[in-house]
Order: sequence, then structure tokens, then C-alpha cells
Amino acid sequence: MTDRYAEILPGIRIPTAPFIGTIGLALDLPDDHPLVPPSAQGGNMDLRH
Repeated sequence: MTDRYAEILPGIRIPTAPFIGTIGLALDLPDDHPLVPPSAQGGNMDLRH
């Protein structure tokens, strides 16, 4: 991936616009806290509007 394009096959490039997809926070609680489904600690944020 270079110059805002990803080459998926030789000679075939698609434009890209990278952005953050998953955002999470460290909760002050024991154990692991998954990001799916989204909740107080964050989650999948890869929807653009």
C-alpha cells in the first residue's frame, strides 16, 4: 500500500483512505473486556458518515 492506493493484483490498484477501526479504553476492572459488542470500553468504530 503506497500513495493512497493498495495494489490487490499486479496492475490493479484501489484507492484507500485509512482510518481508525477499533477504539478501546482500559477499564478499572479485573479480567478481559472484549470490544464486541461495543460497550463502555469502546468497540468497532469503522462506520463512516
